[in-house]
Amino acid sequence: MIRTSKFDYKQRIYWLESNEVRSAIVKSIDFGRFTRIDGKDHFDSIRYFVSKSVKSSVLNWNGRGLREEHVFASKKELLKSL
Repeated sequence: MIRTSKFDYKQRIYWLESNEVRSAIVKSIDFGRFTRIDGKDHFDSIRYFVSKSVKSSVLNWNGRGLREEHVFASKKELLKSL
C-alpha cells in the first residue's frame, strides 16, 4: 500500500490560525500509522512539520504538526475553502 502526501518537503504551506493566514516551509512529513481493526483499515492523518522557530498555537497545541486537511498549497486556495 502506497501513501502519498499532497505537499513536498521544502514546499511552502498555508493554514488558518486565529482568523489569520499563516505560512511556513515543510521541514518533515509524518505519514501516520496503519491499523486494522475488525477487518477495517484505518490510517492516521498525514502531518506536516515546519521550523521550530515558527510560533503557532496550533502547532504547540497538538504537538504533532499540521494535519493534511488543514493546510493548503496557496493563500488563494485557503481563502477559497472558507
